[in-house]
Amino acid sequence: MKILKIRSLVICLVVAALCCTFTCVCFAEEATHGEQAKNFVCSAEFAPSENSLTLYFGASDAADNWRVTADKTASAVTLSRVTAEGETALKTVAVNVQSKLILVVNEGVAKVFADDSNVAVLVCKLTDYTGGEAGYVGSAVNVQFARTDSSAGDFCCAYAVQKVINVTDGHAKLGDGDYSVQKGVLTLSHEYLQTLESGVDYTFRAVTDFTDFDFVVTTDFDSVTVSPALEKFYRGNDVVLEMGGSAAVSKVTVDGAEVPSDGFTQQDGRVVISASALEGVASGKHSVRLFTDCGRPTAEFNLVDAVQTITEMEEKATHIFFWIDISIFGALVVGYVVFVVIKKLKKN
Repeated sequence: MKILKIRSLVICLVVAALCCTFTCVCFAEEATHGEQAKNFVCSAEFAPSENSLTLYFGASDAADNWRVTADKTASAVTLSRVTAEGETALKTVAVNVQSKLILVVNEGVAKVFADDSNVAVLVCKLTDYTGGEAGYVGSAVNVQFARTDSSAGDFCCAYAVQKVINVTDGHAKLGDGDYSVQKGVLTLSHEYLQTLESGVDYTFRAVTDFTDFDFVVTTDFDSVTVSPALEKFYRGNDVVLEMGGSAAVSKVTVDGAEVPSDGFTQQDGRVVISASALEGVASGKHSVRLFTDCGRPTAEFNLVDAVQTITEMEEKATHIFFWIDISIFGALVVGYVVFVVIKKLKKN
């Protein structure tokens, strides 16, 4: 039985009207109690008559967190790091925020949106970010919070997903049948995941009508195997690979280069790469990968020039003729000795 161990397979994507709202009692210049999360979306509006709005996240305590501050007077948004040594501005951008601040933290990247725009005004890669408490400092109204971790399926509704990309697999776009979105939960199909390499962490990106969300899937299943049928293959001959297990092969690559679809065949548990498909491949050892519906097994095969075959035959032939010559010469010597002995005996 094949098993997939998937980390963060399910990702919850949040609607503009975030579905989990928390209310807090505000204390001037003190961080309010918030929510524990690593990946999340937080939205808040300026309190009446306030010109500043600050959201904090990744907090382990009051002296260790990140903060995003929107300042109407300065027309700026600043991302800063707070430690025991004080607060250090990491990035500041000029932007005229009127009413609302939206903070998206996803896989160690912070994105800040202003008002109702779906274009991030600030994007920053966070160093040593591991999650923590998130909330706001000072005064704020209409504060809304939603986790986008895999465990938060009950808390979120979905944005409209435009496409899903496998970032690890060369930014390949998934087909419509490779994933589904139901009640705010994005799920990758079991069949699609088995076409990937087993035992690998894959980063996927859900592109929505608001922003992008990354999530990680770890594949773990019993993949088919592949091995060369011979220790070496001479140029001009087909390369034969033996498969361990049953799977349909959709693509073959040699040293990362795709073999044309008419350059290989699959039959009776074997994959045969034609000699013509390997004409441009240099002699020596090469890596081959099979793309199947049950994994992407790899193997190594050795391609040898046909000239070496002729050389080996010539060397063998040379050795044979050498011993034939020795035998003939020896026979002649023995015959001559016998002839001399007989002749002397007759004289006596």
